[in-house]
Amino acid sequence: MGTVGFSMDGDMALTATAFDADRIAAAASFHGGNLATKPCGGPHLQVAEIKGEIYVAVADNDGSYPPCETL
Repeated sequence: MGTVGFSMDGDMALTATAFDADRIAAAASFHGGNLATKPCGGPHLQVAEIKGEIYVAVADNDGSYPPCETL
């Protein structure tokens, strides 16, 4: 099974993949904003649980993706 999400659903697609890693073989997030900025949770905190393939498509100039040094 795979998951796909666009915008806020991108977060949900990756989170679902982490929480059901044995059943979800792939996930794609298209323009999923704020994937690694939530202080109390988010898919970036579950990366170790993901077993499948992940594809994250982002825009070059997107305010919902802060520079890496701020994370």
